[in-house]
Amino acid sequence: MAKTSFAKTLIETYKNIINILYDKKIIIDYNELSEKDVGHKKIIEFCTKDNSSQCLMDPSIIATDLYSQLYSHRQFNIEFVDGSILLFQCTIEGKKIIKQRMVFIKIYESLPQEDVESWEAYQVSDAEKTQLSFPILLRTDYNFNENKEYHPISHLTISNIENCRIPIKANLGFDRFIEFVLHQFFHRFDIPIPKMNYDITIKDVERKKVHVNWEN
Repeated sequence: MAKTSFAKTLIETYKNIINILYDKKIIIDYNELSEKDVGHKKIIEFCTKDNSSQCLMDPSIIATDLYSQLYSHRQFNIEFVDGSILLFQCTIEGKKIIKQRMVFIKIYESLPQEDVESWEAYQVSDAEKTQLSFPILLRTDYNFNENKEYHPISHLTISNIENCRIPIKANLGFDRFIEFVLHQFFHRFDIPIPKMNYDITIKDVERKKVHVNWEN
């Protein structure tokens, strides 16, 4: 029997998580993953990706404008019940992820009731939504070949601040990032997400600073 490639395993894991989230009515839209060969590497990204997603590289763009650009061109993997979106893309070499980026953008705007078809109409009243008016942008990056000082191999960036790089213990996989979003932004602890573990990459000097950690 032929062995399943790591890329195929990753795509299958993605599909399984999508099914779990749909069953729990926590997402209302998604795009499939595409697989593209670039030399001896594979690029895994949402199948709708086009040049309009280049706005992600603009450090001066504000969260609301970034969201509008990405959403209008379907430049995302997942749309949650509240309209927030999540993006995932990675580069694979052999059986390893060597680069990865994930972005979560939550724009608090009241949604028409008829637009919220899931999770008991999102379970949030209009009054509560009105109070939540500050956009949230989180980005995680991983680059196995990164060797610059003050640039952790795996890090978290908040609100697209150019030099904000909070060290992360290891590559934060798509599965663990989804779990984090469910816990911290939807207060959903009842959705078990199967997770893969990756090699620890945080440096000793980074461990002494505030960083992102978890128990495997």
